[in-house]
Amino acid sequence: MIQIQPSANPSKSSYLWIGLSFLAMVIIYFLPWRFQVNDDVIMMWLVSGIYTGESENYAVFMHPFLSYLLSFLYQHTPTVSWYSIYQYLLIFLSFAFASSVIHHSLLTKRSKTIYQSILLLVSLHLCIFPQFTLVAGWSAFAAFLLLMNFPKNKLVLVFSIFLFFFAALLRAEASLLIWLGFVWFMIAKFQKIKALHLSIALILLLVLIGSKSIYENQSEYKGYLEFNKARHQVIDHPVFFQNTIEEVYSNDPKWKVFSQWFIQESPPTLADLNLHYKELNSHYFSIKHSWVSLIRLLQVHLTELFKSFLALTFLILYWIHYRGNKKMLLFAIAWIFFFLIFNHFNHIRGRVIFLFYLPLLPPIFEQSLRFKNKFIFGLSLIILGFLLSIHIFNFLNEAKKRQSQLSQYESLIAQKALDTPIYLEGFPLEYFSRYFSSGEKTPFFIEGWIARSPFQTKAYRRLGFKELNDLESYYLIAVKEKAPFDFPDYMNSLGDDYALIETEETADLIMYRYSKNKEFN
Repeated sequence: MIQIQPSANPSKSSYLWIGLSFLAMVIIYFLPWRFQVNDDVIMMWLVSGIYTGESENYAVFMHPFLSYLLSFLYQHTPTVSWYSIYQYLLIFLSFAFASSVIHHSLLTKRSKTIYQSILLLVSLHLCIFPQFTLVAGWSAFAAFLLLMNFPKNKLVLVFSIFLFFFAALLRAEASLLIWLGFVWFMIAKFQKIKALHLSIALILLLVLIGSKSIYENQSEYKGYLEFNKARHQVIDHPVFFQNTIEEVYSNDPKWKVFSQWFIQESPPTLADLNLHYKELNSHYFSIKHSWVSLIRLLQVHLTELFKSFLALTFLILYWIHYRGNKKMLLFAIAWIFFFLIFNHFNHIRGRVIFLFYLPLLPPIFEQSLRFKNKFIFGLSLIILGFLLSIHIFNFLNEAKKRQSQLSQYESLIAQKALDTPIYLEGFPLEYFSRYFSSGEKTPFFIEGWIARSPFQTKAYRRLGFKELNDLESYYLIAVKEKAPFDFPDYMNSLGDDYALIETEETADLIMYRYSKNKEFN
């Protein structure tokens, strides 16, 4: 547990850190909409009504209570981006609480500066690229950090449980992972009061998970959720992922379109998915898969460099503090071993991988850094600042690319009759995070995890058709560098022959119009 000053009262420097972080987050939030990237865009479109045409009370991954709350807010004030505000509020509160713990500690001033800089780096990254799994995990981390270090303060207990509750509403699985990490290190420094508070958090988490399950089993989504679970077990299976890369399914029509994420009317049934899941599991313990799982983990680290740099920083700091402490090294090694096992049995992405590194921070924050001189301290700050600068530079370059492609998208659809639905291929939906203003609806339809759901049925009905092969014509807008494109072959595989009747290009995009009616030629 971090040693806290006896009189833990806020000071000017504490207010300065929190104030500057709040200002930075507000600036990022109010950047022009073309600069916003939210990886949860489909969930945001569900609760806001942008995709289905009406605000949905349920959004699959988040708790129904939160879905209802956001849906209610969108129905009464649709011009406000409530989903983004919810995420930003959690990020800010998480930084404020975690930074407060560091500030009130007995750490050296230089150590406080380094640790608070790391907290701010993570928080600003989440503001630039908010993603509900990361935001929920980060918020749960801050809640536990506050709870573990002010265990006898009833007001702090309320604040920390409050923050954990709203984190778990957003993504319970991420909150559970962070809870496991804190329990892991609590074992090394067992204290009854910690165990009690962690037990309270677990009970709250189980109540939320249980109530969500009860709601789902009694709702209209029960059948869809059963299929969606089976879909997830197969398409996100690490062996299936590797089979797709190796084109194992290229000559198998049943699984080829499914592996391309065309799920709405693809052949696999629920029984097919459950059977194939068992077949995939039989390859878990092959030497090939064991090696591939490690390669996949390395590739994710090399792809998401900012998160990987932060994770490496955590590992280095942990080694600096505990390289001579066998017990703490053993617990870190055990946690990393658990991480590797989890990776072996799951195809996990960078956001989940980063959450596995967060439990290393609490023991790091217990120790002061020993700088030999001011130069080393200054160099450390420069490195962190340089990292943030590179991250912002890369973000701005990516934002220019997004702005360019969205402008090209606008030019392509400007003179078109948008009563004809659009499908996007190779064009990330995240680019449209803040694109649609109040009252606007997406002119395109989506495949993926939303397929075969009541949401998809509503969206199709809004766009004027019941099933895909009901379409007399459709537009395909794709990123040229992603060619060849799979959607036209998928549509023709459904039983109708669509002819290409129109092509239009921009610098990066290409738009095709396909129709059953040959007269257009």
